[in-house]
Amino acid sequence: PALIVEKDRLAAIGGSFLGICGDVNHTHGYHLAAANLPSDDYSLEGEANDPVCEWYASAIDIGMDWPASRDWLAWLIQNVREGQLIGVAEVIGSYDGVDVRYWSDNAGWDQAGIPYTGQGHDTWTHVSIHRSTAYFDHGILAGWTADGMQ
Repeated sequence: PALIVEKDRLAAIGGSFLGICGDVNHTHGYHLAAANLPSDDYSLEGEANDPVCEWYASAIDIGMDWPASRDWLAWLIQNVREGQLIGVAEVIGSYDGVDVRYWSDNAGWDQAGIPYTGQGHDTWTHVSIHRSTAYFDHGILAGWTADGMQ
């Protein structure tokens, strides 16, 4: 539910929406509903994911094809770090479209992030929210336009 609000905000910006629910290649993590995951999945761990929202995926992939998208990513990380955005569990993205970084509660929210060892995320940003907050508006894209923050 909360990520549908972000999908609508992204549409207003004119950015590419790449999905909330994972495709067949997604076998674990926040892109799947908790009810479809094994009990030892990392996205079910920790107090912030309890109580678990069983029936909604808790991640959105945001295309970085709008002019201010890289500025938005820096703003997002800064606001999570400073406690202005609550409920964000992890982010995978790139400030420059080349060097892909990872941020999470476990890896830390240093502005530079840590190197991401997976594939992709140079042209899109993955944002996961804690499963316990699936019904709450996180304001991930609130106030943004294609050209920057309003």
